[in-house]
Amino acid sequence: MSKGIVKAVLVFLLLNMLAVAFYVSAKGMNAYAQMETSDGWTMFQFNAACSGYTENEGPHTPNVLWKYKVSMNPRYSIVANGKVFFGSGMVLYCVDAYGGGLLWKREVYDWVYSIAEDEGKLFVGAINSTYLLLCCFDEVNGELLWFRNPSEMDGDKIYEATPTGITLTDGKIYLNAHVKNESRGYLLCLNESDGVLLWNFPLTDESPHSSPAVEEDRVFIIGQGEEWINETFSVGHSHLYCVNATTGGLVWKITLNLAPPMYENPLSIAHGKVIAPFSDTKIVCVNVANGEMIWEYDIPNYNSPVSCFAVAHDNVFVGSYRRLDVVNEINGEFVWGINGTEAGFEFGWAVSLIAKDRLYLSTDYPQGVWCFNATTGERLWNYLTATKIIGTAGSGSIVEGELFIPLFDDDDSSYLFCFKDQGEGVAVWPFVINGRCDVGTAQTIYFRAIWTCNGSAVRDGIIFINGAEYVTNSSGWISFNFTSSSVTAVSWVVTAVNCSGVTRYFQMGPVARVIWDRIIIFDGGVDSPVVDVGKWVTVWFKAAYEYNNESFYGLLFVNGSAALYFDTSNRWEYEYKTETLGTVMFEVTGVSDRKYGLKTVNHVVPAQTVTVKTPFPWRFVAVAVIVAGITLVIVSFFLKRKKGFRR
Repeated sequence: MSKGIVKAVLVFLLLNMLAVAFYVSAKGMNAYAQMETSDGWTMFQFNAACSGYTENEGPHTPNVLWKYKVSMNPRYSIVANGKVFFGSGMVLYCVDAYGGGLLWKREVYDWVYSIAEDEGKLFVGAINSTYLLLCCFDEVNGELLWFRNPSEMDGDKIYEATPTGITLTDGKIYLNAHVKNESRGYLLCLNESDGVLLWNFPLTDESPHSSPAVEEDRVFIIGQGEEWINETFSVGHSHLYCVNATTGGLVWKITLNLAPPMYENPLSIAHGKVIAPFSDTKIVCVNVANGEMIWEYDIPNYNSPVSCFAVAHDNVFVGSYRRLDVVNEINGEFVWGINGTEAGFEFGWAVSLIAKDRLYLSTDYPQGVWCFNATTGERLWNYLTATKIIGTAGSGSIVEGELFIPLFDDDDSSYLFCFKDQGEGVAVWPFVINGRCDVGTAQTIYFRAIWTCNGSAVRDGIIFINGAEYVTNSSGWISFNFTSSSVTAVSWVVTAVNCSGVTRYFQMGPVARVIWDRIIIFDGGVDSPVVDVGKWVTVWFKAAYEYNNESFYGLLFVNGSAALYFDTSNRWEYEYKTETLGTVMFEVTGVSDRKYGLKTVNHVVPAQTVTVKTPFPWRFVAVAVIVAGITLVIVSFFLKRKKGFRR
């Protein structure tokens, strides 16, 4: 064989090797991209890693495309192939994702607690009072393909369901169960095609208390148990388990410090790290390979156990009942957060749904859905359905610009809502720098308008604010100044738009509102209006924000000196030592407002006065009286002696 032929063969083989390598690499990259940009949301928190994140777009506006009424709120919904699947009580629903029409519904043997979809099949776990059922339906027509009771496949064990999610990956089904009359639970692995049990992993003296999370060939689960010391006191124990996804063998486990089992616990996996709750007040990040701790994070102002995780933009979103903490995925440092109590709402076990750079959360009170910027926490918009406490809303799903989420409405009924931008319209954001300012100061009010179809700025658009006409600049902004000379609150809302003929609009977020206020000194006094020179006197004043009579928070300066605040009397007191005779006047000469930064003061009460006088010379009078008395005694004594001599 000639050297030329050999060289050609070698070049051919090299090119083929490069092509194969490129194909494998591209396939791996495409597989990763498909995981993040799939046109479905096929299980709880999107994927087997429970990331709660998709590269699909979410709605830019709170436009309700449709809503479907059900008997009770779904625990969560999934979406696949243009259909939305969710359970309500004992009924499994399939609804058209684009129009909200019912395609089919099926009664399940008991409560629908978890749903997942793969390749045209719908897998449903049902809680039965006696045993666990796993059902497989055809997603097109709801036909039952097969159902399994794992008890029938594993001897005399009677499996009962635990209310956690089903996880699907690589043709396998992972779900949780515990065994009746045994103090242990199991992680089960079944074949997706026919439901045959492949393996079970026992959790000694514990039951599974999280949805299984899977990465590559490892499955992660949290187990919790409870040991009763006596009839009223128990001690909890818990572990994070890493199990081989092929064999069901234990890879490693670490001990957690969770309270006795009351709630389901979250798990999420990202970039070789598993995020898990360590205790009710702490979360941990551990290495997937060996379980070694990478970082830990203490939840500030703890109020409830962690309800859910999501991982996006190199951050971990930690949800609980009244707050959301966003933590850096690399080092566990706090990035930003939302305190629901301060913001005026309760999440109701917050479950973060993230689509690209938008974060969606449902709230328990008031009932509704909120959209935030996922990287900064800026509130973009909200949609409220009821302003009373009804109950936890639940989790949802996001596909192709549509947000599906269960909410109660004002009629006390449960609905699955679908939000989606529809048609061309204008979204307008209000913005003010100071929500409360001094009376008489000018404030600038801003509004920004974008097109809902593509998010670009609305240029030269006409926006009517409280009926007044304004024109947007090249960046979509309008601004104007307003001043009030009296204590009042003024709000501005969009009342109409006309932008290149488009009149459909959404006002995003709360209204623009400014309160013009001042600090009112409404009461004052002294503990003694007349005092002797050299004595101490207490002067006091009471202050409030005049707009709503809210207690003032800050410092009062009396005659230039800071007064002390006393909670018991709700007043500021100033101690003064009298040094000169005459009348001394006391008044509030300044304030330091630590809440709103106000400086204007309204003096309702007049200046307080104290009269300083010369003290009555009681000491000299007493000495004089004593001296006079002694003198009188002496004189009397000598007078008596003199009379005695005369005799």
